[in-house]
Amino acid sequence: MTAANDLGLTTAVPARIEVVDARLKPIKLGSQEIHFKYAAPSRLYWADRPGMRVVQALYWMQDMLTQDSERKRIEAALRRLLSDPKHGEAIREDLRAGLSAVPIWMQEFLRQLLSPGPGLEGKP
Repeated sequence: MTAANDLGLTTAVPARIEVVDARLKPIKLGSQEIHFKYAAPSRLYWADRPGMRVVQALYWMQDMLTQDSERKRIEAALRRLLSDPKHGEAIREDLRAGLSAVPIWMQEFLRQLLSPGPGLEGKP
């Protein structure tokens, strides 16, 4: 949810903080509690990579992609991100290189996004 919010795909914000791949009891900082949860190594492939936020956001938004209007809205927002002159190319190349590390449903969505189209003309 945090990634989707960071990318402007949703206005939702997480009610609690979760840190992935640690096996500790929750830590309380003031009124905020930080929860640690395990993650499969395949989910950690994207850690610190340019495409990380896109993949995280899509995992959270999977159910929304079944609604045509939401899918189009998300596609348009991600096409704008992928055509960004400063970071777009690095994100596109990272997503292409890591397609095999995401589920089939996400591969199909990303292939469509990464193909030339509105906002990505001339960028293979």
